[in-house]
Amino acid sequence: MADPLWIEGCEAAWRQQRAKLRQQRGQRFGELSYALGGYSSRQEGGGQSIDGPIQHWKPDMEAVRATIEFAKSTGRLQPNVQDEASRDEEEAEEWRQLRISSSAS
Repeated sequence: MADPLWIEGCEAAWRQQRAKLRQQRGQRFGELSYALGGYSSRQEGGGQSIDGPIQHWKPDMEAVRATIEFAKSTGRLQPNVQDEASRDEEEAEEWRQLRISSSAS
């Protein structure tokens, strides 16, 4: 079980990173498509896309960089031991299936 003080430290660091990200993105903080550089289907009051015409649209690379920095600084992209073990099991099962298929041929 994780040390509660360590968890509190992580939560505090994540809060700071999240606040920084929220400030950078402004009104579009919760919009994943925007955060990853995608064109949004969200519309403004007049029925126009919030990103404007797609022909003139470009991703907001500042938002993409901020999202990547957030993921890196919080360790969100780091595989955990359970993920690695699960991946190893899946790979071993694939190899077993390949051996069964080749010996049955």
